[in-house]
Amino acid sequence: MLNEVKFIGNLTKDVELRKTASGKSVTNLDIALNYFVQSEKKTEFVQVILWEKQAEDANTYLSKGRQVYVEAKVVVRKRNIEGKNIPIPEFHGDKVLYLGAASNQNTGSSQQTSNNRNDYDHTKRGHDPFSSQNGDGMFNTSNNFNSAADYSSPFGR
Repeated sequence: MLNEVKFIGNLTKDVELRKTASGKSVTNLDIALNYFVQSEKKTEFVQVILWEKQAEDANTYLSKGRQVYVEAKVVVRKRNIEGKNIPIPEFHGDKVLYLGAASNQNTGSSQQTSNNRNDYDHTKRGHDPFSSQNGDGMFNTSNNFNSAADYSSPFGR
C-alpha cells in the first residue's frame, strides 16, 4: 500500500521546537501551498509534524517564508469533537529539503563547517542542503545534482 504525500510550499510561521512528556523533540511545519486554477491563484494550508533530529534541525535552519519540500505519510487520528470521534489526518514528515535562500542564516560554528564537505553527511535527512555549497556559493554538482537543471524553478525545468 502506498501512503505518501509530497509538498512544496513556504512556511507561514517560524518553527517552534517542543518536547513531549517522554522527552522527544517535536515541531510542526505550517506550510502554504500555492497553485493556480486557470488564472486564479489558490492557497491551501497544511501542517507537517517532524520528530527528533528532523525537528531539531528544522528549528535550527528554518524560519517563516522559507520554501521547503516535504515527503510525508498520512496518519489518521480520532479526535473527540462534541462527543463524536472524528477522523483527522495528520502528515508526519519522512524527508524534508530546505529550498530557497535562508532568510535568517545562523552564524557561528555551523556556518564555519558548512563549506567543509568532509564534516557534512549528505545522506542524513533534515540537514540544511545549502551547507553542501562550495566556497563561492555555487552548488556542488557531484552529488547527483543535475548541473543542467534550472534552479530558479522548484521542479528543475
